[in-house]
Amino acid sequence: MVHVAVTSGGVERRGSALIDSGFAAGNLFIAVAGEDLPADRRAMVRVWLTDTDGSRVFRGEGKRIDCAAVRPADDGLRLVHADAGAAVYQRLSALPRIRWASTSRVVDDGQARVAALDRGVPTGTVLLEAAGLPTAQGRPAEVRVLEDAPEHIRVAVEAKGRGYLVVADSIVRPGWRATVDGKAVPVVHGNHAFAAIPVPEGEHVVALEYVAPGLALGVAVTVGSLLLSAAAVLVPTSARRRRRRTAQTDRHELP
Repeated sequence: MVHVAVTSGGVERRGSALIDSGFAAGNLFIAVAGEDLPADRRAMVRVWLTDTDGSRVFRGEGKRIDCAAVRPADDGLRLVHADAGAAVYQRLSALPRIRWASTSRVVDDGQARVAALDRGVPTGTVLLEAAGLPTAQGRPAEVRVLEDAPEHIRVAVEAKGRGYLVVADSIVRPGWRATVDGKAVPVVHGNHAFAAIPVPEGEHVVALEYVAPGLALGVAVTVGSLLLSAAAVLVPTSARRRRRRTAQTDRHELP
């Protein structure tokens, strides 16, 4: 493993890459999540090896290794994590995962819906797959996420008109259910693969919760089985107690 640490302006960022015996000669590129480092200052670079068998020869002069910086491109992406050769980028233009759609449009054909998304859909628009759903009224809303857990989401919405809360998760499947102020509402497909929940005008709390399908039935069956087992134990015990009381009564009545 080869490691690199870049320090500039008192800020240090690190990266690493795996190398093995088959590593070919040439330039070695190591990603460092350092796009926030000052670009107008000199940087100090440290390089070291760990868990590497054999020798490695790096080009340089004296104790200095030849290295150069590859500056980030203005492509709408930011490198946010780099480790062991893996890199994770953030798309700066990505919409919030939980957002408000003030307008809606029905596109009932799947291929046409995907084509429309590929061409680009306005930020505040959600594509629905079925008619008969409430039509968004084109008014804005303030959205505040109260809770965002793997199986439970709560969002406060203050809407100037009817619209949709869009959650960019694939949760339109059995087990997920939604409520607005505690009242059940449908969870429908929004933008083909995501979820959309119709929300009326006003201040509301939208909740999404996952309950495993069949859980209630399973609990009922388990409770019923336990009650039957308890009854099977209690009935013979009660019968034995009655027989003992009867026998004791018969003994007391003997002359």
